[in-house]
This record gives sequence, structure tokens and C-alpha cells, in this order.
Amino acid sequence: MMYPKKEMFDQMNAVMDTTLNWDFGSKVWDFPEYAQDFTIKSASLKMPVLVISGNNDLSVGPEHYRLFKFRNATYRPMATGHCPYQEQTALFHKHVKTFLANVK
Repeated sequence: MMYPKKEMFDQMNAVMDTTLNWDFGSKVWDFPEYAQDFTIKSASLKMPVLVISGNNDLSVGPEHYRLFKFRNATYRPMATGHCPYQEQTALFHKHVKTFLANVK
């Protein structure tokens, strides 16, 4: 199971039923780049980067974000599973807006 609590799983399933680009998004598995390890390349990026992760993300692991080596990163772990933008939309938007307001 992708979530530690059934309530979180049910919440995500309810949102997934309303996702307009689900068919498009499901095609990602066909791209060879999907399996590529981009954490190595992250060290070469100099621009500000916002990393939002889910503390209960059992798909890639709640500590997965620590593998990135961005030089100028802002980390915002959230009390969500794999899709913070769908599970806690308002808080996700707040993190993005705050980050963008501070980018120089």
C-alpha cells in the first residue's frame, strides 16, 4: 500500500478519479528517462529549487528527497503521501507562492 493509513489512500483515490490528464500521465512509464537517476545531475543546477515531498510517501520513500544535491534548494516536507499537490492543495500552493516570492 502506498499510504500508512487507509484514510489517506481513500482520499487520494477520490482525487485520482477527477484527474483530467490521467491517461497522459500514465504514459510516463514508456519513456526511458523515467528510470534514469537524476539525483546525480541535481548537483550541477545552480538556480533556486523548491523540493516538496510527502512524509508518508511510501511510493519512493519519505526520505527520497535527501538524495538530491541541489546547491540552492528549499525543502518543504509535508504530512502527505506521494502527491502533496493533490492531498493538501492549499498548503502546497502556499509553499510554492512563498518560494516564488523569495526567488531573486
